[in-house]
This record gives sequence, structure tokens and C-alpha cells, in this order.
Amino acid sequence: MNFPDKYKFDRPAANAGLKANLVTLLTTTIQLDQIPSTPEQVTAILSGEPAPTGSSATRQAGLALYRAYQEVMVGDAPLTATSIFALNRVIAAGTSGAGQLRETVSEATNWQPPVPDREQGLRRLTTILSASGKSATEKAMDLALYLSRWQLFATGNQRTAWAAANWLMRDAGAGVLLLPADKRQWYAVQLQAYCQAGRALTIKQWLYGNAVWGLLDYRVAVQSHHFVQNHYSPLNNPLDQ
Repeated sequence: MNFPDKYKFDRPAANAGLKANLVTLLTTTIQLDQIPSTPEQVTAILSGEPAPTGSSATRQAGLALYRAYQEVMVGDAPLTATSIFALNRVIAAGTSGAGQLRETVSEATNWQPPVPDREQGLRRLTTILSASGKSATEKAMDLALYLSRWQLFATGNQRTAWAAANWLMRDAGAGVLLLPADKRQWYAVQLQAYCQAGRALTIKQWLYGNAVWGLLDYRVAVQSHHFVQNHYSPLNNPLDQ
């Protein structure tokens, strides 16, 4: 196993970990979707207070993403390919195409994923979620990267990617997948490189070392391991072409 789980939380502790990190989770992933956001704005949104500054888009994105994480924390149903579509519907609420596939070629810089096919997308998501021999942590990273790269939805792809990954992490009690706030710009550059090249190993190594969070009390022994690039993963070429 390339990326064994680092933590084993019970359900109340897993929810508490998500709740404690909501401000950073919301701030960084809203920013990844190119919507201006600050911790101060998100803190105000979560507390029900008027945001000190910021656009209506920031507030709308913050409230919708907060509702999505609330649903994740109170739900008992396991994450499935179809529930990721429902998750995007909550996250993108109030915008055109919420919960719907993207119907035009993406305008992403230097990388233009094709218009997605629903059945193909569902198959690939199911492949990631049901992969044998992989930890929940590795599946969560694969899921976040796949959704980030292929941008299945009309809007809210980065927020959906990280929320879905944390749904998977929470269900397994594997900790929180959390992008450090001071590394967001670095990650965005690395993500763009991954999107162009389609090779996931380097960015997965970085995520595993820097973006998997938990409490020492819940740390489990991590076996020694080496990293192997799987060239036939749904994350990589040639299957993604």
C-alpha cells in the first residue's frame, strides 16, 4: 500500500476534526475556485455575522459550502459516485448548472478537459471509490485530484473535490484532508502541472506529507513504504485520454 492511513478516528472525533478546521477548509477551497475569500470573511459567515468585506459571491459560496459540510457530518450514507453529483448541487446552489455536468470546454489555463460524459464520469468515480488495496487516504487524494483535473461540473469543482474527499476521510476516520493556507498558491501551481501532464505521483506524495491532518492520540502506526506510479489509474494517461 503506497499511502496507508495515518489516523483512525471514531465518528464523533472525525466530525470534531472537520468542524475544527472548517474555516481553513472553506477559505482555501473557495480560493481554489477563483472566488476571493479570507479567514475573516469565512469566520463571519459561519457565525452568521455580516462579512467585514467581500462580494456576494464569497458569501454565497461560503454558506453553500458550509451547508455541504454540515450534511457530510450528520449523514450516515457512504460516499458514492452519484452522491458526488448531489454534493455539487448543494455546493453550487444558487448558480447556473448546480449539480449538472459541464456542457462546454473548460477555460482552464493551459489545460482544457473535454466536455464530460456522465456515464464515463460515474464509472471513473466508482473505480476510484472501490479501488482494492488502497487506503481511504489514498482514495481521498485520488478523488480530489480526479475531480480537480477533469472538472466534471459546471461550477464549484475544487470545492466539490475537497468536500467529497473529506466525506471519504470522515467515513473512514482517517483524519482531515486540509490544504495548508500558506501553501495554497504553491499547490495551485503543482495542480496545474499535474493537470497538464496527467502524472499524479508527485502531487500525491506532497498531499500525503503536508495535507493529511489529525491528532496524535488517533495516530496509527504507518508501515514503511515506497511510492509507485500507477500508469493505468483513472488519474493518469492513457485512460484519461
